[in-house]
Amino acid sequence: MYLKDILLENVASIDFLDVTLPFNDDGTPQPIIIVGVNGSGKSIFLSYIADALVDFAKTAYRDIVPGHSPIGIGSPYFKISGGINQKIGSQFSIGLLKFIANEKTFCYCDHSGNVDHTFYIDKIKNRFQTILSSDINRNEKIIGPKDKQFFETCFYQNVFCYFPPNRNEFPHWLNRQGINQSLSFKLDQKFNGILNKPIYIDSSLEENKAWILDVFLDSMIDFEGIINQDNRITNF
Repeated sequence: MYLKDILLENVASIDFLDVTLPFNDDGTPQPIIIVGVNGSGKSIFLSYIADALVDFAKTAYRDIVPGHSPIGIGSPYFKISGGINQKIGSQFSIGLLKFIANEKTFCYCDHSGNVDHTFYIDKIKNRFQTILSSDINRNEKIIGPKDKQFFETCFYQNVFCYFPPNRNEFPHWLNRQGINQSLSFKLDQKFNGILNKPIYIDSSLEENKAWILDVFLDSMIDFEGIINQDNRITNF
């Protein structure tokens, strides 16, 4: 699943941004680097992408955000919605994203304030058609279509990671014996409706070290065969 289009208007420091992401002729995405001075909106840009992915994953899994159930109501948002994201002095804010997966299209919409419906429809030019039924004159965040089966397979078979600007890796000078941190193996049990793979990752060094240690120890296992009393070979 790839991000295809993103439109942000009156969002924090972003006045207007409309980007169609580039793809190669074979359908694979081209890499993108976002640059800008502090406060130009890079983190805001990424937060909308992360929020869309979280909302998609919430359709199929109940461990994406605390207190969430795919069939429940009142699920907490990953990114706060409403006027808090609205550019100061503006009458509205809009965030629109479109993702593609083979022949499927999935859209995300987060808007607040009063939007000129005619201007809004003309501006998106049918690119975000799955959310046109939204009442755009009130604060709302929606995704569509909510394909539980697709998202269950998509997030289970792939990895989506968002590394926020406030990442918390340990510096080299820190004496970690002075804080309560421990390295452990992953022994989590698989349950239905539990993805067990974080999307929001503010620290990954310790998890990576644990995984490398798992791989190293597994590579040291030596399987030897012995002959038991029944003249059968038993592997150890």
